Amino acid sequence: MIFTLLTFLLIALFAPGVVSAFYMGGEKPLGLAGAYTAVADDSSAIFMNPAGLSQAPAYIFTIDYEIDKKYDSNLWGVSLMDSSTGSIAAGFAYYKLIRDHKLSEVERLTNVSELSDEEEVFALAISEMYAPGFLFGISAKYYKQRSPNVQDYTGDIGILYFFSPQLKLGLTGRNLIKNDISELHKMFAGGVAYSTNFGLGVSFDLTKDADTDKKDDTIYSIGVQLVTPDAVMVRAGYMTDKIVDKRYYSFNVSYMGPDYSLGYAVMKDEADKNDIIQNISLKLMY
Repeated sequence: MIFTLLTFLLIALFAPGVVSAFYMGGEKPLGLAGAYTAVADDSSAIFMNPAGLSQAPAYIFTIDYEIDKKYDSNLWGVSLMDSSTGSIAAGFAYYKLIRDHKLSEVERLTNVSELSDEEEVFALAISEMYAPGFLFGISAKYYKQRSPNVQDYTGDIGILYFFSPQLKLGLTGRNLIKNDISELHKMFAGGVAYSTNFGLGVSFDLTKDADTDKKDDTIYSIGVQLVTPDAVMVRAGYMTDKIVDKRYYSFNVSYMGPDYSLGYAVMKDEADKNDIIQNISLKLMY
């Protein structure tokens, strides 16, 4: 485990070069429309709830590629999680986003801040099971933006509690360290997830934005996932974002092999056909 942590730190220090501030972390949370705080069972937990890294012994290497049609952006990245070689689980992620979209005058007036044309992020997370059914995790994230040229760091804290093998509660505080990245709002999220014995799971999230000046600062997400006998995972979700008064629906399908999975996820604004995000993800598991 010590060797794994040292490897993560060396990559973070010497890798060349931060991700969109609103990146969810991969196909699974995207497919569940963000209802992932109490699910958090793969490397996406690095961004959504670091406590989830300790859920089950696994060594997962993930490659992600994501396209945001509205803002003509392309995002790619890699993540690595290790929860199998010690009592402390660890995860590292690097993502880079390039955005070609130029804001119109109307968009400049209605956006709180101008979108950066290039962003990168390094994220490092650790998690441990403190008691049976109680997991705690923290993460540190370093962001860098170009045009405007801004770089800063922040961090998350998360917990995961098992009421039973089927019922879980997740709580997380995101971007808790004050920073100069205007898109990185301090967020508090709570979620519950319930899974049945025949492959069906349901999850619900409520997220509060502590830094918005909008009257309603709440985002609601609900997701459903089903594992078929053919090792195909199907997910769907629906999000109501009261802050920007938008509603999104999502879909995800992935095939689970013996030591890999390949998935596709899409999330779309209910009212704007051009506001669509697509993700392709490959996971290698050991």
